[in-house]
Amino acid sequence: MKIPQIIRCAALAAPLLALAACEREDIYAPVEFRVTPDPANTYRVGEPVVFRLEGNADFLTVWNGDTGHEYRYRDRELAPKELFRKAELELKIYQQYGDPGLEIYLTDRFPGLKGRYYDRTDPDAEINRYAEEDRELLRQAVESDFAGWERFPFTDNTAARFESWTADISNYVENFTFALRIKGPAEGRTLRTYFVNPRITAEFDRYGTYVRTFSQLKFVPFRTEGLWTEQTPYVASVDADFSSFLKVNQNGIVKFRGQKNPMAGADIAFQGFKEGTAVHATGLPGVNYRPVEQWIVLQPIPLNRIDPDRGENIKGFADDVTSYEHVYNEPGTYTVTFIASTGNYEGESRIIRELTVTIVERIGS
Repeated sequence: MKIPQIIRCAALAAPLLALAACEREDIYAPVEFRVTPDPANTYRVGEPVVFRLEGNADFLTVWNGDTGHEYRYRDRELAPKELFRKAELELKIYQQYGDPGLEIYLTDRFPGLKGRYYDRTDPDAEINRYAEEDRELLRQAVESDFAGWERFPFTDNTAARFESWTADISNYVENFTFALRIKGPAEGRTLRTYFVNPRITAEFDRYGTYVRTFSQLKFVPFRTEGLWTEQTPYVASVDADFSSFLKVNQNGIVKFRGQKNPMAGADIAFQGFKEGTAVHATGLPGVNYRPVEQWIVLQPIPLNRIDPDRGENIKGFADDVTSYEHVYNEPGTYTVTFIASTGNYEGESRIIRELTVTIVERIGS
């Protein structure tokens, strides 16, 4: 045990039986920890560097100092811009039936939509609290003829299969977003069905390649025209949770993967409809589809965002660890950081130890 104990016992007399009542106090002990390089280390590329560990630490974490594991960058979420190389947006788009109505725009000048505010625990919460502010932002984009936006290149068709389209988005490193705008149909016509699967790939010196798919991105739907606009412009399939006028199996509704009744294989789906036909699934007679302007907007992200550097846990409470080794694959000087800790309900003790190692090329390399 790392924590010394004092045991106090008192003898209690009783007929036919003697009982011992014991009181135990756990005494908090500060952590002691020492780390030294193994004398046999050669400090060459591809050869293990061994550290000898001593002390009473219950837990040990090490940051070995190479890329992605530097203690000084444990809270960093953005890579230095000089390490950013390029980024690409890939959209896999499925198109089926009907008249075309999809436009896609890219920019670094859009602040993003605030989205629906909805707190189920607050009876006075306003579901559409930010609707007018978001509507004005989208109106400004349209009225400016999308000044500061770039049109994403893809070809309208009814192939009924996913096709891949890409765009270089390297110039949008600080604040990237894109918007899907679905508009139509004309009177008596049918609007096309669209499924879209997004993928953002960013490349860095030192940090390699980062890929973000739908699960790492946040999208806000917003409807400026059409059915349900008055009730909730943020209409999406999840709205069926609290709305009697909306059904998740309805055409003309944005459906996201992970929400109610998603479309198989689609991250973002919008099922087309014929203008003027009855909306049977609402259960309300006389409700017909109207032309729509539906937006699906990515909340802006910096393209140089990366994961914070992380350490490696090398010892838990029950483990017996007396050494640690790591192989460095590139020459250079590395700061190795060990964090040792111990404690109980009385408190915690923590020590940080740092060592600097210099790794050289192998002889004859």
